[in-house]
Amino acid sequence: QQTTCDNDTSCAAVACEWLQRHERIWKDWITVQCEAGMGPVDKNATFLPSNATDRSACHFCPPGCFSEAAESGDGWVCSHCPAGRSSTSSGGARFGCENCPAGYFQGPPEGQLCRKYEVHEGELCTACPGGRYSFETGSTDCLRCPEGKVSEYSRGSSACIA
Repeated sequence: QQTTCDNDTSCAAVACEWLQRHERIWKDWITVQCEAGMGPVDKNATFLPSNATDRSACHFCPPGCFSEAAESGDGWVCSHCPAGRSSTSSGGARFGCENCPAGYFQGPPEGQLCRKYEVHEGELCTACPGGRYSFETGSTDCLRCPEGKVSEYSRGSSACIA
């Protein structure tokens, strides 16, 4: 085990070996601060809350989430869009969430943390099913068509017709 270096190559080897053996010492020296449109993740690429200390990298916020300044002041984090709103692109989420269009809805998010890159059902605006409608943008649920009326489309209706 080499503890001193004689030339540049051996110095790099000594430094790498020290870093590998002493991660618990230096890891706390490094704080991962994410830019707008991104949020901190752990070694498994799971998005983390603003107070997490095991940040290992930054990833673009996935669809259904947006980027907001961390409460701690340490960069940005990914948060779920609120009910009735969504974002449709990764990273572009730094521009915030938009109201779901009429004929679509978005219920309250499940859980606090955004998920990995794959989009899960219920994280984006969903088309109202047949027999239901939403006439306003930003809907959190679809309304049932009144008796004797049907939705104007089989999916994504903003009105009911006779």
